[in-house]
Amino acid sequence: MKDVKAIFLDIDGTMTDKNGFISSSLINVLKELKKRKMRVIITTGRNFLYTKDISKKIGIKDIIICNNGAVVYDLEKNKLILNKTLRKQDLLKIYKYCSEHNCKLVAHTLTSNMEIINKEDIPLKVNSVTITSNNYERMQIIESLFLDKIPNVKIVNSSKSLVNKKYNKDELYFHDVASFYVSKGNGILEVQDYLGITKNNSLCVGDSNNDISMTYVCEYSYAMGNSTKDLKDSVTGVIGTNDKNGLYLFLKDYLDNYLTYN
Repeated sequence: MKDVKAIFLDIDGTMTDKNGFISSSLINVLKELKKRKMRVIITTGRNFLYTKDISKKIGIKDIIICNNGAVVYDLEKNKLILNKTLRKQDLLKIYKYCSEHNCKLVAHTLTSNMEIINKEDIPLKVNSVTITSNNYERMQIIESLFLDKIPNVKIVNSSKSLVNKKYNKDELYFHDVASFYVSKGNGILEVQDYLGITKNNSLCVGDSNNDISMTYVCEYSYAMGNSTKDLKDSVTGVIGTNDKNGLYLFLKDYLDNYLTYN
C-alpha cells in the first residue's frame, strides 16, 4: 500500500462510534497523515454544510465528497469540483409521494437544509433529499416506486435496518435520494481526475451499502467490523469495529508500517 496517495473515509459508523463521537486519537492520526502529504478525503452521505462543519471541527481541510457523491468540494482552494442536482419535475414527484404518505422530506443544497412543507418551498439546485418515516413497510416499497415512476433518481443510502433484516428496527427510517448517476464511487472518480491519481493510488474505508461503489474505484478497500454483509463481501479486508476505535488502529498501523516522510 506504499503507492496510496489518497484515503477516502466515510463518517457515520466509520469515523464515529455509535454515539456519533470522533475520538481524539483518530483526529491525531488523520492530522499526522496530512503532515505526511496524504490526501484525507471525507466521503459521506451527509450534506455539504454538515460535512464542511465536521472537517473544520476535526481540523482536516481537504477535498470533501458529500451528498453520496453529488457534491465534491475543495475546501483548501474554496473550489466546487462537482455539483449534481435533481430536476425540478422529479422533486415534485417525490414531494407528491411524501405528501400522500405522510413522509417528511428535507432538501439539501450548498447553502441550506430545509424541510419541504409545500411544493412552493422546493429550492433551486437541490443536490439530494432525505425522506423519513416511522412506517417500515411504506419505506420498504419506495425504491420500486422510483424505478417505475421516477427513473431519473435513485436511493443512494438508507437506514441499515431497511436493507438488512439482521439490524433491529428503528423508530425512524430514512432514504437519501439523488440523481440516478450519483454515487460515492463516481465522486471519487472526479477527485482522482482532479488530483491526477488513479485507482491504484486510492484506499477507502466504509461501513454501509452506500460505500460499495467506493470499492470499485479504490485498489485498497476496507470495511469496518460493524459493516453490512454486502460491503464486507465487496472489500479487500475487514478491520475493527467503530466502537473499538477500529479506524484509528488501522490507520495507525498504516502510518507506522507503510508511510514514510516525503
